[in-house]
Amino acid sequence: MDANGNLVRTLVKDVQGGDLLASWALDRDDIGYVQGQVFKDVDVTGKALGRFNVLSRGYGCGGGPPPPTDQLYWNETGYEGVIDSLVWSMRRHFAAVAYGCASPVLVADTASGRTLPLFTHQWAEPALSVGSQFAITTGCQIAFTPGQYARAQCLSLVDVRTGSLEANLGVGGLPAWSRDGRTLYFVRRTGKQLMHMTGPFYVRANGSVMGSDEPRDDLAFVTSIWMTQANGSHPVRITSLDAFGTGPLQVTRDGRSLIFSLVDNPWNLYHHLLPSGRYTAALLQRYGPHVSIRRLDLVTGRITTIIRDAGRPAVQP
Repeated sequence: MDANGNLVRTLVKDVQGGDLLASWALDRDDIGYVQGQVFKDVDVTGKALGRFNVLSRGYGCGGGPPPPTDQLYWNETGYEGVIDSLVWSMRRHFAAVAYGCASPVLVADTASGRTLPLFTHQWAEPALSVGSQFAITTGCQIAFTPGQYARAQCLSLVDVRTGSLEANLGVGGLPAWSRDGRTLYFVRRTGKQLMHMTGPFYVRANGSVMGSDEPRDDLAFVTSIWMTQANGSHPVRITSLDAFGTGPLQVTRDGRSLIFSLVDNPWNLYHHLLPSGRYTAALLQRYGPHVSIRRLDLVTGRITTIIRDAGRPAVQP
């Protein structure tokens, strides 16, 4: 599409849900995408430039619908908050693919088509800088309250040639590099309060209910956005928000702002529970959390709302 939302051309047809990853190259106006088990490279006219097979993606993450706020958050990220990722470079003949929770990070040489699972199933969200720095996230646990732990993501810098760890940045996820590759931005989520609630197993978009009531305990988080130097040193918190989480961070072309979706904490729903601690589909639709698209000015630190009740923004590279 062009800047006005007009369709320019169709590159892929008959896509199955969740079966396509697409991304611009870091260093050329080419589009790479993975459909099924095949990586394809096309230019902006749709002309095919190359293709090769990648290893099978992982399936079987499992699990039923999470509490309502998690559902919104997973819509912005992926299963358990881990995004599917494709990053690639024409100049370096390098691509990295990760299908969220059930696949290792697959690294490919785009010139030869050779692929290998460089990392384990616990590593995800590859982010490649123009300076060849590579950031990944891995599953970890953090203390929420004494004796109680929550699943989290930890952030590391990795040597893409050997897979060896170069730096561990601690808790963090959704890494994004600055345009010049000198700064890494990432998100940290800290548990704030556990909310005990009971509600329908699943509420569809039209308000209809699937399944009976059951415990739907949810968490409130403090979500902060951080920056660090390319080697992982001097981490600085840019802002802290009373929010459940963000979607992936995206750097604007001028490098002055981050664009992201923000998921509300479920405070409003929690304060409107019925005396039994239960919520109904009607209460969820009226008082449930929302998603909005925000802009963070990296110079002033000011956050503005771009669009309410919208998510999954895409920023032109």
